Amino acid sequence: MKKIIFLNLIAILALFTGCREEIPEYSGTSGIYFAMSKTKGGLDDSKLDYTDNTSLPFAVFDKEDSILIVRVKIIGETVPHDREVFIKVVPEKSTAIAGEDYEPLQEKYYVKANEIYAQIPIHFYKKSSLKDNERTLQLQLKESKDFNLPMPYWLAPNSSDKTGIDVIHHTISISDKWVKLPGFNEYFLGPYSEKKNRLICEQFNLTLLDFLEPMSTVKIKTLGIKFDQYLKEMEAKGQTIYEDYRDSEGNLVKMTAGEGIQY
Repeated sequence: MKKIIFLNLIAILALFTGCREEIPEYSGTSGIYFAMSKTKGGLDDSKLDYTDNTSLPFAVFDKEDSILIVRVKIIGETVPHDREVFIKVVPEKSTAIAGEDYEPLQEKYYVKANEIYAQIPIHFYKKSSLKDNERTLQLQLKESKDFNLPMPYWLAPNSSDKTGIDVIHHTISISDKWVKLPGFNEYFLGPYSEKKNRLICEQFNLTLLDFLEPMSTVKIKTLGIKFDQYLKEMEAKGQTIYEDYRDSEGNLVKMTAGEGIQY
């Protein structure tokens, strides 16, 4: 079975382990935390753009399974021996089923000798029961003889956010339905809806994969203009296209492009 690694909707990348890098000196208790990047998932956290959730939308790719790399990073110094990392599933926050939606977690994982990361691969499957649905798997780090949990939240440098990102828990969402991706720019295409996204793909020979990454301003504006012209042509024919939802007063909502097209 062909496997892919899908990381936060950005790229299909090769599985790898054993990254090394310089870390600040730390004189307190050795600790660990989830070092998952908004843009690079578990492959690279150098931007310190940590997140407490990762999405895995199977609808983007025609694949039956996917491996997500979860990165755990140490606080403190490296040591010349392997150290144990324990992770548990939080059942009350999880709807994904072990053995069906994903391979059960191992009893323990390791930060290898002289390393600062544990790379944890989790194998997910697209089952028929996932069609048009979304399920979640929440992970929680546990203390061990090797590591404590001294940093429950990450506060980004120079950020106005005083709440922080939960780096002891990490929630993974898997789905087999259309979702809004970074390439769907509402400023040019108007409010997102699955019906609109499907219609744009149908009319302009695109797929959901084309929206995986942000488009250039020229490209997305051109697409928005063409879509607006199509909607107006249909309305002129007496075939106005409406969204699948109604407004607060129960009226049909006419589908529109975004205000940024202005032509």
